[in-house]
Amino acid sequence: TAYSNVLVKAYGKNLNPSVLAAGQMFFGLLLLLAVGIPLEGNPLQFHWTPMAWVAMLYLAVVGSVIAFLLYYWLLRNMDVTKSMLIALVTPVVAVLLGMIVLDEQIGWRTLAGGTMIILGIALIVVRRTQKQESKILTTSVAAD
Repeated sequence: TAYSNVLVKAYGKNLNPSVLAAGQMFFGLLLLLAVGIPLEGNPLQFHWTPMAWVAMLYLAVVGSVIAFLLYYWLLRNMDVTKSMLIALVTPVVAVLLGMIVLDEQIGWRTLAGGTMIILGIALIVVRRTQKQESKILTTSVAAD
């Protein structure tokens, strides 16, 4: 993932995020169909309930299209290292949503793991801020 983000940042900066997301979705669909139909069968023959259609549309639109459009926009407008922090926050948000929406219970290990992730991200942000402030001070002192 990190390498692909660096490539997108370097070579895809002139591409519209919607083009990147559409290309990703199209080629992902081809691979999923090539593997899924022989292993799982024709999806048109499944028993689709109304709730299954709602879930499928939600995951397709919100979980894929909108999410990747926003992600590629962020990648285009942020440093790659900052945008990579999203991958660390995603599991914590998913667990919190599970607690809130589905009334899931979490154990102490999950809580400890989530706390360590958030503290790690905070450490990265604090260190980066300190480095930027020291560069600014060094530059201003050298200019005087």
